[in-house]
Amino acid sequence: MSDSLHGDLSVALATRLNLQISLSSIPVVEEWMDPKMDRWLEAVPMPTELPQGERAQFVAGIASDLSRLRWSAFGHPAGFVPKMADYLSKCGVSQAEVAIINAIGERHEPAQVGTWIAVRAGSPKNHIATGWQFVDALPLADLARISADIPAVESLAVWAGAGGVESCTRFARRLGDEPHAEIAVSLPNSSVAEQAFSKLGGFDIPAGLVAIIGDRDTSLVVRAGAAGIERLSVIWPPGAAPGKPGATPPLVGETPEPPGTDGSAADSVCESLGVPFDDGMSRVQGALGATDPKWLEVSSDGTEHWVDLYFEPGSNPPGPRPN
Repeated sequence: MSDSLHGDLSVALATRLNLQISLSSIPVVEEWMDPKMDRWLEAVPMPTELPQGERAQFVAGIASDLSRLRWSAFGHPAGFVPKMADYLSKCGVSQAEVAIINAIGERHEPAQVGTWIAVRAGSPKNHIATGWQFVDALPLADLARISADIPAVESLAVWAGAGGVESCTRFARRLGDEPHAEIAVSLPNSSVAEQAFSKLGGFDIPAGLVAIIGDRDTSLVVRAGAAGIERLSVIWPPGAAPGKPGATPPLVGETPEPPGTDGSAADSVCESLGVPFDDGMSRVQGALGATDPKWLEVSSDGTEHWVDLYFEPGSNPPGPRPN
């Protein structure tokens, strides 16, 4: 085994361990969910199952009040598709859903594919859901035709197309009797998010959010079900505040701003929006072995707001061992 492959295996195993360890710090995850989370992890290919030089990419999304958890993984189709097919089959994927996956895959050959699993607090019991995703520039108009069971995808395609945006950056769907789609679209500027909330959702963007985002790279995430658009989100990489030195997002290889140096810090965002922020987040971040959040997301359904933090598990190398 080459040194590089040995290193990739070590990272992959450490990342999986980080994810599993973090579960004990998230109260929404109940014991009966552990086997389902483990089954999802087992469906993510190891470096030996991926083309040389490729590695599965993990993202862990955590609600600011620890009431939601989402694990996501994606990578090269050669390694992901076989395990993804087996995983979705074990989850009882319908033939109609398989037809949608195959249609998008055959027509557009997405560069990266994967799966996700999520836990959400609920009453009388907490919920767990899972699904699949394609991460690539995919034409919205064709996605609308293929996902005809969710008509709101066409609404998004029409609105985005009128503004010159014809492709999404990620397309995901949930399995089950009531599937929903999540579509991420890059925005040319944060003010366009105001138009999206008004035109697509029929409600105002959370007050102060545009000022918080400033001139950072921003994406709109639309969650749509059979009944229409259920939720709109704005997601962005935190960095130095607009107008301050280093306002542009850091380039690959650059050291990001230290935590808490600007108004994009998650606790500040939560405070400004009146959304709870749990002090246990630092414990979760430590268990994930993660650096500061790679993205922040603010979501709304017109009546309630939510904030989620997205981490890259295992991205924070351990410090030196004590003597």
